[in-house]
Amino acid sequence: MPCFLYLAFVALLATASLAAAQNQVTYNVVALTKAGESVAVVVDGKNYPLQPSPDTAILHTGSAPAPQQNYHYALCSGQTCTTRETPDRSPSIQNGATPNEFFNRTWTTKSLKTLSTLLEPVPEVQRVGSDLHPADQIPTVHIVADQSQVDNMQANYDKQVEVPATMTYIRADGIQHFANVTFELSGHGSRKYPKQNYNIKLNKKDKLAGYKNLKLRAVGSPDPSYIREDLVYKAMQAIGVPTSHSSFVRFFVNDQAIGLFGFVEAIKPNWVDNNFGNGSKDYKPGYLYYGAEHSTPQSRKKNHTADLAYYGDNVAEYQDGQYTIKAGPDKTNFEPLMRFTKFVNDAPTNDQGIDTWKQHLDVESFLRSMAIEFVYGLADGYSAYAHNYALYEYQQDKFVYFGYDHTNSLGYVAMKTLENTLESDYHKYPYLAQQPLTAKVLQVPALQKRFEELIGAFNQLLLSADVLDPVLDSYLAFLEEDVAWDKTLPRLGPKNPKLSVSNDPKIGDVYDDAWAVAHDDIPLHTALKGTIDRLSLMSVSQWAQKKYQGVSKKYPYDKSAVTPAARITSDM
Repeated sequence: MPCFLYLAFVALLATASLAAAQNQVTYNVVALTKAGESVAVVVDGKNYPLQPSPDTAILHTGSAPAPQQNYHYALCSGQTCTTRETPDRSPSIQNGATPNEFFNRTWTTKSLKTLSTLLEPVPEVQRVGSDLHPADQIPTVHIVADQSQVDNMQANYDKQVEVPATMTYIRADGIQHFANVTFELSGHGSRKYPKQNYNIKLNKKDKLAGYKNLKLRAVGSPDPSYIREDLVYKAMQAIGVPTSHSSFVRFFVNDQAIGLFGFVEAIKPNWVDNNFGNGSKDYKPGYLYYGAEHSTPQSRKKNHTADLAYYGDNVAEYQDGQYTIKAGPDKTNFEPLMRFTKFVNDAPTNDQGIDTWKQHLDVESFLRSMAIEFVYGLADGYSAYAHNYALYEYQQDKFVYFGYDHTNSLGYVAMKTLENTLESDYHKYPYLAQQPLTAKVLQVPALQKRFEELIGAFNQLLLSADVLDPVLDSYLAFLEEDVAWDKTLPRLGPKNPKLSVSNDPKIGDVYDDAWAVAHDDIPLHTALKGTIDRLSLMSVSQWAQKKYQGVSKKYPYDKSAVTPAARITSDM
């Protein structure tokens, strides 16, 4: 062959090889395989094997040609691919790779409509930026632990059993791996449900998007809408009060898919730093007190609940188990809390005393929180149950209130009645006007007026069908494929747990119905927008429409309520 022809041929081969290399794509997919199974990407009808990632066996990756038309993933045994995805995928390739996709889903990223901001955050909220909760995707959390220890934790569901583990966090655009993770069941009564809640604690030096302590919330059981708690957290953000943020994740333990879960920041010292100290290492947190209805035998004997009642100046009376300290320089110091309850007991009830109130409490933040608890029908917070709330001492003897764990809301109850939550007059809402703090605050005429203005505004701007229906439609489109998957999965909760209910037969009936709801297969669309006639459950839309109509008649909407001028400032 003449030299110039040989050189031209070599150049042609090199060009073809470069073109082929440039047309190669790295494919990435999360898929759970059984023993003997592998994953392949099928590009324009041809199979190309993928390999498990070194970080997690459920993420499979490999190289194959770029698709001319479409591609899909398949589960294979040997050379035969036995299970393929239902959809064909259109190319979604950037920088020579697909995002981390999920097997048998029609989308990897999708916009989720949420609630618009109504009020700027109160000044105490100094939240550091974080990408922990992407609004356009559902990441994956994979825990790997000794299976015998996991089984022991599940068998002893009523005990505090910690399991050492590793965790891999996979989102469309990245993957993070964590060693020395602690994994455990969480909650109280929820431990008895088929689908349970979990806590994850990262190693001392590790953080995921700035957070060390995370909660996996068992959406779907008992709440068949899957979205109530997430929607309440987003409402809390919209009204500018301190709150955890939330999102959704797919959760796996070892070689088992556990399901779709809410992903929520746990309120721990690291959370306090991130939400009140802008994430600064130099931030010195004050005392963080939890109020918990789940009292101890000692507090029950004395009828001591976490209602913020004043017991006198004997600090031991506040240490019966109804309150716990989650952050602060001394985990045994209840003196600031005792002083606060004394102030509430003796506080002025005229408008001239508002400045005195502001020396001890961010009144605006508290009124916003109580207004949304009423409008969204929270049946397990301070207003209804003296439970699931925190008081944070952000300055000496000056507190800000916020709530957490909001499953009992928007038409789902386990320990109240739906009629209670539909009440349109807050004076008749269970315990709201009777709890020591709300009772005293609402005796101040100007504070009562502000509270009623907020109720009218939140009812119109966060509960009306014009606002809520598009949000519910977006949740449905965002979650329907994952909810269908979640419902096919076995539950790890106890089969025949011992249940305890209220001595009130009416409440007992509601609890029994909530237990049945947790086991029933109520379609997602029905739970969001249908008609449900249960003791413990209405659809979100059904309940919201009824609540909205009643509240609108009692507390009309005034646009000025959400203007900066209407705010009761905490500055002195």
